[in-house]
Amino acid sequence: MKKAILLAGGAGTRLFPLTKIVCKQLLPIYDKPMVCYPLATLMLGGLRDVLIITTPKDLPMLRDYLGDGTQLGIRIEYAEQPKPEGIAQAFLIGAKFSMGNSIFTGTLWPSSAAPAFLDIKSATRSAMA
Repeated sequence: MKKAILLAGGAGTRLFPLTKIVCKQLLPIYDKPMVCYPLATLMLGGLRDVLIITTPKDLPMLRDYLGDGTQLGIRIEYAEQPKPEGIAQAFLIGAKFSMGNSIFTGTLWPSSAAPAFLDIKSATRSAMA
């Protein structure tokens, strides 16, 4: 099964005071909460197993809104990122969840494409030709 990690952290300081009472991922953009847009994109891409990494403060609100994903036909797990220490830390938090999946090989990327993708010089020369 294809898996995805959705980063839903951040303090939302630029949206204060709205983010004092609700996490920024649940603020409405047009007709739905912000978190629905990347989630829908993942679903359209065929990903059905999603780990949402968020702050300890926002996790209960997101879990209350999205649940375990059953109503959307997907499986959602949650993990806390205690402090905002960057995207790399989020991938460390999600490492156990994504076991067996890689953006370069495995189910998320065709293994035949990985060598060309990883060979930057070759890929750049091909694009310039």
